[in-house]
Amino acid sequence: MIRTLRALPYVFALLCLTWLGVNYREAASEWLDRTIYPPKVQGRSTLANPIEESLRRRRLAAFRIEARRVQAKIDAARSEGLNVDELPAKIDGARALAESGQFSPAQQYLNSIEFQVPRKREVVAPAAPDPSAELQNAAPKTPAKPHRRSRAKKRRRP
Repeated sequence: MIRTLRALPYVFALLCLTWLGVNYREAASEWLDRTIYPPKVQGRSTLANPIEESLRRRRLAAFRIEARRVQAKIDAARSEGLNVDELPAKIDGARALAESGQFSPAQQYLNSIEFQVPRKREVVAPAAPDPSAELQNAAPKTPAKPHRRSRAKKRRRP
């Protein structure tokens, strides 16, 4: 009994170490890898700047084309006599966003501006009277009464 009581702390310590090993093995191995083998690249490559600048110029050019298209819609609406006084200032705000490098919000803002451009209502008249309209206005047919299906009689086997 005394030997069992003396061994109990060792068994408890072994269980605790096993639990810690199972739960924290990955974190410990990652820490060891970072300390023994530190990452070689600490900063950005010198080739990244020209590539990013080229991408920025392309996105800005594409945004300017979209802005010109929306501006043309605004000018067309103005020539039709619709009220579009506040929209050109909003396009300037979208351009400022794009030039600061925030292309996604600028594109969303430009899309919302395009949605706000008023359109002249078109009056649509039918080309010719519809001949099937007379048939549609006729009295509806009354549905036939549903009839009950008779069950098939079972044949007796002799």
